[in-house]
Amino acid sequence: MKKGRLFFVVAVCAVAIFCLSQSAFSADFKHAPEDKARAEKAVQQVNKAIEYIQKNGQDAAVKAFHDRNSGFIDGEYFIFYIKFDGTYLAHGKLPVMDGKNIFNIKDPDGKYLIRDMVEIVKGPGSGWYSYKWTNPDTKSTEFKISYAKRVPNTETFVGCGYHKKL
Repeated sequence: MKKGRLFFVVAVCAVAIFCLSQSAFSADFKHAPEDKARAEKAVQQVNKAIEYIQKNGQDAAVKAFHDRNSGFIDGEYFIFYIKFDGTYLAHGKLPVMDGKNIFNIKDPDGKYLIRDMVEIVKGPGSGWYSYKWTNPDTKSTEFKISYAKRVPNTETFVGCGYHKKL
């Protein structure tokens, strides 16, 4: 009987680990074929932003992320730069969000998006996350797919994504 109980516990743990590893936030997110170029653009923007932070520092980066002529705001693409505690350092299209903490904010489906993004950047270091969020251009709630990556040797991350109609 003890062997049977042990097997059951091990099996339940294995299933739980598998389910947790299949979260909505993944480095291997499968984009629709028509979204491949959009996804590549988001990754490029994030990598460019991290290089800028490392070369010029946080204060200069925040200014650049708000500057519409810097290349960090490009059509639907903009950088969000967030501390692990959920505080915005910079929101490229909505500077009014700078300094606001959104760690406990949920999307309309109840997902704690910043908590989830922090977990992935603390773990693998980067990945994709899908959620529902207000598009700053259309002001409507849309499906958003964001790429987030940890800024090395800091407790911050940078993200960029694209919206899709629900």
